[in-house]
Amino acid sequence: MKLISLNIWGGIVYEPLMNFIAAQSPAIDIFCFQEIFRTDSDVKTYKGARMNIYTEIQNRLPEHQGFFAPAQDGLAQGDLVDFPVSSGLAIFIKKSLTVKKCADIFVVHERNSFQGSGFSLGRNVQYLEFARDGRKCTIANFHGLWDGQPKVDTPDRLQQSHNIKAFLDQIQTPKIICGDFNLLPTTESLRIVKEGLVDLIEKNHISSTRSHYYLKEARFADYAIVSPDIKINEFTVWSDAVSDHLPLYLDFEI
Repeated sequence: MKLISLNIWGGIVYEPLMNFIAAQSPAIDIFCFQEIFRTDSDVKTYKGARMNIYTEIQNRLPEHQGFFAPAQDGLAQGDLVDFPVSSGLAIFIKKSLTVKKCADIFVVHERNSFQGSGFSLGRNVQYLEFARDGRKCTIANFHGLWDGQPKVDTPDRLQQSHNIKAFLDQIQTPKIICGDFNLLPTTESLRIVKEGLVDLIEKNHISSTRSHYYLKEARFADYAIVSPDIKINEFTVWSDAVSDHLPLYLDFEI
């Protein structure tokens, strides 16, 4: 099984991103994307981001089934807007795999909690249970809270992590949680989430998950964390500059 996790930055690096997705589609079983937009309006871009990037990606992945999990309706690039657009998470999984369940839960605030000021944007975990050859696995896709502070512990981030941990503890299948956590590796918030699990960023001594488009000093944001019953064949952070984040690549067995 092969998985890619990537914060796509709303599709700002559009052509390289779309070419990358199309090139990887034959080999990749599951794509987990963050910063996804979806709209039925005629607005194609806003502040450089693609407002219907979900549908554009789905069109490039005809062999995959897409699932969208919005956190906010009427939000683009952190601003409330006057056209109908939703922002959130997306998983695309090969149609040859049997999807048992796909849903999401909010781990801080709630859907549509952003009202145009402050940092009240709700954060959800999108999760998908699938089966292959009679064996089940759960993939969780996550984009962590950003509250205007550095990627350090805050009360909301700690509560978010406790809620994620409680959710993960209920999952009985082998499991993977991946995405842009917006956390430094030394935080208590990250330690809470990965307790009893394997942090592949730490295990593989990854020093950065950000591309040259990201100009700040902190080079960590993205993680892939797995249960011990997941067999890892390969884990790498690719150098493809298709966003301000880099793609996380995981080859695994369940």
